[in-house]
Amino acid sequence: MMLQEAKSPTVDTTDILRRRLGPEIVFIEPPDIEPLLALAQRFVSTIESQEIELLVEVVQTSAAPVGLELAPQLSLVLGQAGNSSSKLGYFAVIKQASLEATKQLVSAVLDCFGLEEKLQANELALYESAMQLAQSFEEQNWLRNLARAATKFSSISTADEMAKGVLSPLNYLMRAQEVFLIVDPEETLRSGLHSSKFGDSKYQVETIVGFLLDHQVDPANMPWVRNHLATSTRDGEINSVVAVAVGEQGHRLGSLVAINRSPVVNEHAPPVYDPEFGSWDVGLLEEAGVLLSTQAHNIHLLLESNELFLGTLHAMSSAIDARDRYTQGHSERVARLAYELAKLMGLTDLACQEIYLSGILHDIGKIGIPDRVLLKAGTLTDEEYSIIKQHPEIGYRIVEQLGHLHFALPGILYHHERFDGKGYPHNLRGESIPLMARVLAVADAFDAMTSSRPYRSAMPLEKASNIISAGAGSHWDANIVRWFHVWITNRIQELDDLTVTSIIPQDSPLESISQAAMTLCRLGKS
Repeated sequence: MMLQEAKSPTVDTTDILRRRLGPEIVFIEPPDIEPLLALAQRFVSTIESQEIELLVEVVQTSAAPVGLELAPQLSLVLGQAGNSSSKLGYFAVIKQASLEATKQLVSAVLDCFGLEEKLQANELALYESAMQLAQSFEEQNWLRNLARAATKFSSISTADEMAKGVLSPLNYLMRAQEVFLIVDPEETLRSGLHSSKFGDSKYQVETIVGFLLDHQVDPANMPWVRNHLATSTRDGEINSVVAVAVGEQGHRLGSLVAINRSPVVNEHAPPVYDPEFGSWDVGLLEEAGVLLSTQAHNIHLLLESNELFLGTLHAMSSAIDARDRYTQGHSERVARLAYELAKLMGLTDLACQEIYLSGILHDIGKIGIPDRVLLKAGTLTDEEYSIIKQHPEIGYRIVEQLGHLHFALPGILYHHERFDGKGYPHNLRGESIPLMARVLAVADAFDAMTSSRPYRSAMPLEKASNIISAGAGSHWDANIVRWFHVWITNRIQELDDLTVTSIIPQDSPLESISQAAMTLCRLGKS
């Protein structure tokens, strides 16, 4: 394969011959002999055209220069210049020297010319080899980086983030104007992977999908490579395309498509020795496709695993709540209210999800509390109260064994601490209590007060709200109490019926259980 810049002759034959043989030289294209006849007649006006024609016929079948002595010490010599890559045709020169000496001079110049051509060819071959090595190095470096990041892609990324990490370097490596991932709808449902582009060109995914349909590109017949297309689209012209299928025969993920090989070598692009898309580009896209398909499958398996895991957590929490019909749904309501407060406070989405999941688990330690204490209808004795106060530490020890859930430990252990330091289990004070636990403490108290118990009915909203206000700065963080009042004011305005069992929203705040599972993944691996 040749460099684009090397498509013109590598050696300037005209320049070499004029420098070596002098200005008295003409180039001819048989059967046109007029330039040669004119040159000869400048020196010998009596020379006939038949002599020149005969000489031209001879040189066309001769490997060596041929000549004619025009006069003593005045010689006309014809030769052939160039080879298949730099051929100029035939030339003639007149020298004031013997015929033999002029032939020897022309032969020597042609030998020199041949050596210069070989040198240029060797330099070009060396340059092409260097370009291929550089390109191979770029590809290997990309693959090494992907290998290092493979675990990261599968454990902390969404499918789209993983695709971006794999495919973004391809524009640079392939010197393509744009690289696209076209994802089948079934795969989007399966792993959350979406069709995307990975450059900043004006070309859109929909345009490329339409282009493939117009050209009847069947994924089963990929790879598909076309150059010199000049196809107009609404986003611009498509001049070259390479497309490969992604996925196995039984499970097709989609297609990878690169368009418009850049015709210009610049400092921001790697060296490219082929100005057209070809087998190297197909191989690169196929390598990317294999990694993409594998990582998408890993993410899908991870989502399934974590969906099961999170479902188990909900089941554990529900099992605890179900021990007492008066507390059924308590953990979910506390988690949901804590999530609402965290959102109002401007915490990050990840922090809000942490608080929500910690709320789900905040009372999991009650699994270790005897029924005679947990389900007692009357007032607890001091001994019984000391037993119930153990549930945060029991819950901490349970969840501590689950590496994915370490993020939830502060909420589980400290949600009964008081802002004035009179809470349990460690008598923490003020902001030494983790923020997660301070938020859960307000949510836990409000739901407990507004839920019925065997020994009392649910408190009216206004009374519960007033108790929380009175406890601002002592029981609870005053700043969180302020956000609680913002929430309850807004919530009362939203509801048409305030006689509902609880004004706390009943649905999960997470878009899907998969999103929650990915949150668990991030937290467990960070």
